[in-house]
Amino acid sequence: MRLSVTQIIPSPFTGAATTTSERCPACGMHHVNAHLDGSLSCGPGGTAFVTLWHDDIARMFHHMARCVGIPATLEPASVDVDSNIRTDIRLSGVSARCADVFADVITFELTEPATYAKEAAQPGLSADKAEVTKFNKHFASVVASNHKNELKPVAVSEYGTIGPQGMELVDTIVSRAPDPPTMKTYMMRGLAVVTATHTHRRLHGQVRGHVPLRPVAERAADPGPPDLVADDVTEQTASAD
Repeated sequence: MRLSVTQIIPSPFTGAATTTSERCPACGMHHVNAHLDGSLSCGPGGTAFVTLWHDDIARMFHHMARCVGIPATLEPASVDVDSNIRTDIRLSGVSARCADVFADVITFELTEPATYAKEAAQPGLSADKAEVTKFNKHFASVVASNHKNELKPVAVSEYGTIGPQGMELVDTIVSRAPDPPTMKTYMMRGLAVVTATHTHRRLHGQVRGHVPLRPVAERAADPGPPDLVADDVTEQTASAD
């Protein structure tokens, strides 16, 4: 059961959020507003970016599980011999009935123009829908070999929020640590950094004027800025030593 507190959607004090004539950094078409809302869910140009975000979230869960001693497998084979459907992560022996927990990551956008009003009226609706999507896809194959197995969909938004079942998985992992509160803080910060990094790359990585970081070899060979020419300013700031 989810308790949702309805929010009031404020009217923007400018027209920046109401027009959709700006260039989308994902596909190059003019269909987003000045805040770039909608570009994260842009199908034509965004699949590659979303995949990288999805994969890094899965790697973080896998890494944290191994850190606390949980036998974990990334991209495990399907446990259903009659299906090739598989999840992103398998945690062995940690379910409530001493079986395996399978987790599958799904990313979604809260600020998508078609759904943000519904999300404001019923916070958490988008996460619930994302979890249901993954549950319907994977549950049958997860319990095919052992009915004690569990499935935990991990729904992550561009703000770094995680759905309730994903948070249950976080709690399962950190409960094995010597200091669960500290480990949970560390894990949640790591997940937030992953999402913030990929959201920034998606929104600004292809925007005109963005300067990407040069290759390491090129930066290492750069001699740096030229020496200062002696003038009044350099004389005033020269070290007394």
